Amino acid sequence: MKKTAIVTDSTAYISDETAKEQDIHIIPLNVVIGNEAYQELVDLGTEQFYQEMAANEVLPTTSQPAIGNFVQLFESLAKDGYEEIISIHLSSKISGTYQTALSADDMVEGVEILGFDTEISCAPQSYFVLEAARLARDGQTAAEIIKHLQDLKQRVMAYFMVDDLNHLHRGGRLSGAQRIVGNMLKIKPILQFVEGEIVPYEKVRTEKKALSRIFDLLKEDADSRKVTEITVIHANRIEKAQEIVSMLKGIHTDIPISISFFGPVIGTHLGEGSIGICCSNHVFRSVKSLPDHKLVNVPWEPLRRFLAGRRLTQKEIPFPQSILEEHELAGYIQHTQGLTSSPHHMCKRCGNKDPSLFGRFNSPLKQEHIYYCRHCLALGKISSTTRLYTWKAPTPTYVIPSKPLQWTGTLSTGQSNASNQVIKAIQENSSILVWAVCGAGKTEVLFHGIEAALLAGKRVLLATPRTDVVKELAPRFKKAFPEVKQAALYGGHTKEDTSAPLILATTHQVMRFYQAFDVVIVDEVDAFPYTFDPSLKYGVLQAKKTDACEVYLSATPSKELRNEANLRVVRIPRRYHGYDLPVPRMVWCGNWKKALQKERVPKVVMQWIIEHVNQRTPALLFVPSIYVLDQVSAVLTTHQIRHAAVHSASEDRHTHIESFRAARLPLLITTTILERGITIPRVDIAVLGAEADLFTESALVQISGRVGRDHLAPTGDAVFFHYGKTLAMQAAINHIRKMNEEEVQA
Repeated sequence: MKKTAIVTDSTAYISDETAKEQDIHIIPLNVVIGNEAYQELVDLGTEQFYQEMAANEVLPTTSQPAIGNFVQLFESLAKDGYEEIISIHLSSKISGTYQTALSADDMVEGVEILGFDTEISCAPQSYFVLEAARLARDGQTAAEIIKHLQDLKQRVMAYFMVDDLNHLHRGGRLSGAQRIVGNMLKIKPILQFVEGEIVPYEKVRTEKKALSRIFDLLKEDADSRKVTEITVIHANRIEKAQEIVSMLKGIHTDIPISISFFGPVIGTHLGEGSIGICCSNHVFRSVKSLPDHKLVNVPWEPLRRFLAGRRLTQKEIPFPQSILEEHELAGYIQHTQGLTSSPHHMCKRCGNKDPSLFGRFNSPLKQEHIYYCRHCLALGKISSTTRLYTWKAPTPTYVIPSKPLQWTGTLSTGQSNASNQVIKAIQENSSILVWAVCGAGKTEVLFHGIEAALLAGKRVLLATPRTDVVKELAPRFKKAFPEVKQAALYGGHTKEDTSAPLILATTHQVMRFYQAFDVVIVDEVDAFPYTFDPSLKYGVLQAKKTDACEVYLSATPSKELRNEANLRVVRIPRRYHGYDLPVPRMVWCGNWKKALQKERVPKVVMQWIIEHVNQRTPALLFVPSIYVLDQVSAVLTTHQIRHAAVHSASEDRHTHIESFRAARLPLLITTTILERGITIPRVDIAVLGAEADLFTESALVQISGRVGRDHLAPTGDAVFFHYGKTLAMQAAINHIRKMNEEEVQA
């Protein structure tokens, strides 16, 4: 299989991130403003360009890349081992870029260079580029890719309108402009590309009517071409573009619609305020031997990236049913029933088998009942008529850098031993439990193992029960693996690339994945709700491949997990900075419930709060319920003590946490929602009502583990305020002391 490079120019307006991810190489065109020349989107951004253009009376000019730039890039790609190059460019009728690329071919040896004239520009040009990149990854030759791109020309349409035809007229980019400019300057013409030239399609007198007409044309294209993608393009009019997208979504409910922009080069010729709408059908079809069945010859990339490694209902897939049917006939996808009924009802998404958690309603079509799962209803209904679709063809691939891990920290002895064990488990596809004290640096222990997995072409999932933990970890992983495509998924934050090689997700979001991951890491494996809800464990098992490596992390693993067969256990009894875990102290505070009923906080607790606020030492106060949280907060508000109170349903929880982390807030009152997954330098903790059943040994160990995590402040205060000691309180203290006494494994 030949190694094929895809080259394009800056007027495709493909982001740097997408270019790097898809292995696309971009040659910038030039914009000249006054006496200064700028490389588009390199020296001059879009927002700055429109500001400069508005401030200058003289219209900017543009120029194609120098031939030397092409020669330099082509030679560099040849040295990198590419055997073929496809150079895809804006219309040769409006720029000499395409011809320059062909001329450079004569100056470069050792690589075959094929040019492709898109006869268009901007977002439609990107359709060709992204499709070529996908086909190259799939192993097609340059000649085969060019053939597909020629076919795609018949499936791409674009319409646009400008505020002022002077830009097109002066730039000489409008065919026949000298003849028509006089009687068209006061109207809103609809323009389009025809055989590579910009020509007027229709004369309309207002923007509203022009948009309405473009909508009609788009509807005709959608009906005749089975449009699968629409893009709205704007020249510094993002609000208008968003408005148009909203209008289009009301018309084309099953077609994905995105927003792009006219950058400096194209903006020079169209002018600020211009709007474009383009559409495409990327699905290439070929008629097979079966006379009445049209099958896709090449799987559609947006569908593949959306569905690969997941199991979703039709409602969750934002593409027409016809597309699913064509891909299923071709063998790229398959479906199963979401609910099985033999011998008993079972939900295939969450694994629910409890008869009390199934509901039913009468079928509107037949004299029978339709059953549905009530357990995972929050994720969307799964009924006996629901289909779950999965991807069966080869999954998307990403370019992984030769050194994906950019973290330069040093592991402690305990961390290093655990890290080596994790690497070994990943290489052997075995299972391992990392039993590490709070603050041992479990995240850093994973880094080298994840790097080994990525370099081996494996997909990695890090799942955790709590949204707060995902939000805490996501920026750290972005920093550690800056050039690796990642996605962080949690409630309200799911519209990311789920085909990425590294996924961080809550265990609820994991239920939408299916046989996707080679390495599955479950952080905080003992946390609620993972230990309480069997469906979350079912979801994790469904998300991993049959022979996947499993890595479990916890400071307080259950005895059942520790004794699980074929599970290697490695312990890290000491924090990364080498200091002991702070041992909590138990302080009797009297009948705190009665005190709160009298709108008072127990005296000893209030003293602890005031002392920390006055000394500006971050203080985290845990309480057993939302009701108690509201009571304590009301008392502190009366005493004018600055604080915030957060729980699982707090809409502003994350804002308050960030304020507390940044030392803008001295005191945070919380439920057990923050018992883990949060690191605050110099923080002290207290538990009010530590005798409550909610505060188990595990919970109290985790809460105490918030203290002393920073190497610059490795000590601190942890207090259990109580109205009677419990076995759980004593067990938590004994647990911490035992960890402090244990020797680190070399």
